[in-house]
Amino acid sequence: MQKQSDELSLEMYHRIYRMIKRNIEPKVIAATLNLPLKTVNGIVMRIKQKNDSGVTDSAFVSQEHSVSDFLDVYLYTKTRYAVIQLVGVLHKRNLYLLEKEIDKAVTAPWKATALRLTDVLLIDSDSCNFIRNSFIKFQELGRFLAILDPSPQIEATLSESKIEDTVPIFGTERAFEDAAFSNKSIFNKS
Repeated sequence: MQKQSDELSLEMYHRIYRMIKRNIEPKVIAATLNLPLKTVNGIVMRIKQKNDSGVTDSAFVSQEHSVSDFLDVYLYTKTRYAVIQLVGVLHKRNLYLLEKEIDKAVTAPWKATALRLTDVLLIDSDSCNFIRNSFIKFQELGRFLAILDPSPQIEATLSESKIEDTVPIFGTERAFEDAAFSNKSIFNKS
């Protein structure tokens, strides 16, 4: 008998599980992983049922040990700008993932890019320096880079690194968009 082509791999289930645990909306998960929303909703319901009944899936439990170093980076494109969403822990060992997406944003036609840090659990000084240097690189190209809605877990580190002295930080996407594209904005020099 032929195997169904629409079956998901174990890795895909792990990615969905990690995103669910970080309270990412099912529609965002579906868009990010290019899956039907109905499929994602079905998986969410099964995981919630297992958690409610106290039963755990051994495949997911085995991944718990590597979650501390986990980082997923997603690039969402809007009409006039891009949003790079980070989920997990941002430190020197996985900084290359962010660097790859920043390079994409630099070569893309968008005037502005936001780094959404809502789901970042930990950030180190090397990562803060990289974001600061990326901001300078964007400025040299006449573009705008900002931090969007940092999580409470990393606010102290961002404050200690004094990154807000260089890189603008916004609480909402609307505030970011206004600053990036408003003629009256102090950030919009073009």
